[in-house]
Amino acid sequence: MLEFNNILAGINFTRRDDIVIRFAKKISELANSQRVYFVHSVERVDIPKEIIRQYPELRPKTPEELKQDIKKKIEGYFDSSTRTEVVIEVVEDNPLVRLLKTAKEKYADLIIIGRAHSIKYSSTMAGRLPERLTRKSPCSVLIVLEDSNPEAIKNILVPVRFARPSRLALEKAIEIAETVQASITCQCLFYVPAGYHKTGKTYQKVAEIMLNNCKNTYEKWVKEIDLKGVELNPMFTLTTENRQADDIAGTAEKGYDFLVIGSTVKSAPAAVLLGKTAEELIWKTIVPMLVVKEKGVTLKLLDVLLYGDEMPAF
Repeated sequence: MLEFNNILAGINFTRRDDIVIRFAKKISELANSQRVYFVHSVERVDIPKEIIRQYPELRPKTPEELKQDIKKKIEGYFDSSTRTEVVIEVVEDNPLVRLLKTAKEKYADLIIIGRAHSIKYSSTMAGRLPERLTRKSPCSVLIVLEDSNPEAIKNILVPVRFARPSRLALEKAIEIAETVQASITCQCLFYVPAGYHKTGKTYQKVAEIMLNNCKNTYEKWVKEIDLKGVELNPMFTLTTENRQADDIAGTAEKGYDFLVIGSTVKSAPAAVLLGKTAEELIWKTIVPMLVVKEKGVTLKLLDVLLYGDEMPAF
């Protein structure tokens, strides 16, 4: 059974809000969630009173007015018949800090946030929010694009390297697949090690050896996981450290509509290095991506914000 009791959805009054709301609605139904928190952060705008008197249309909306605007946005999806409790929060704060604080205070199991298609937008402060939030979030994060479809989750891709984060990602993917009647493909990534030429064997021969080893490892690894009757298909991809994200994103484009990847907590320097692939995937994949985190195994919020960093790895 899919478990996301408390869901947090980031609202920023852009066209991405609609898809965030739709995913919040769909997942809350599938998981029988207790609460969905719609959170909007208002950054302080200091406009002189004299200017506002002359140009009243420049007056920033009050938090209560913004709450009413959000309520109108979600009315078509969440109504009085909805079992899930809906909470709307509008607070003057930095968007990243507010989302992290709310996630911690409300014991969130999942954060849903929208992402722009344009890679150029990722260089702006607002554009980097999905990436920064995914690094530091104390819970799993679902990143959705404007044209994503929450009703079309039928083929799920899970990149794996057989570590614990991969297992957690696959188990969560199985929960989703079991609920929506989807199939899963495990993309098992393997490498030809540096210095292979010292063995006296060709690149192709070493690649063949590594492929067979990857297949054997997969067979042993998957036997320990309860598939719950879900169709699971392995795929074996020869890649390199610099091509992982491209290979995963390229595969996701070929008929997959949902990507699930694991995350692990590391120290700041190691996290940046180990999370390179997942960080790139945030901007390279064109399908919704769920970054699965082991709830409770994370740094304290203050440590995350000031000293540590957490990047997805698998």
